[in-house]
Amino acid sequence: MAAPAFKPGMWAMSADEVYKPMLGRIRDVHSDGSIDVVIYAADGQRRGRVSPAMGGPRGFEPCCGAQNWIPIERPNFELLATKRYDYRDCLKPLVAEEP
Repeated sequence: MAAPAFKPGMWAMSADEVYKPMLGRIRDVHSDGSIDVVIYAADGQRRGRVSPAMGGPRGFEPCCGAQNWIPIERPNFELLATKRYDYRDCLKPLVAEEP
């Protein structure tokens, strides 16, 4: 089953990390399909942007490729903070509802 389309406020994890994926909340969805993502640490602390801002926004990662992110249920940050090496199995991907 396919993942649902991203909407502002949804939680997501990076698709390319095996053990400790980057966690984020969708800030905005652009018409070209790219997304702005506010990054969070595994303990629930807001990090905002983790790449060099270089004059751009500091509170979020702008224009990320949606194909690099997986929609998830809201993370249980208390549980994630106890995981030292691997917490991907604690994250629950969302699936699209059938029509």
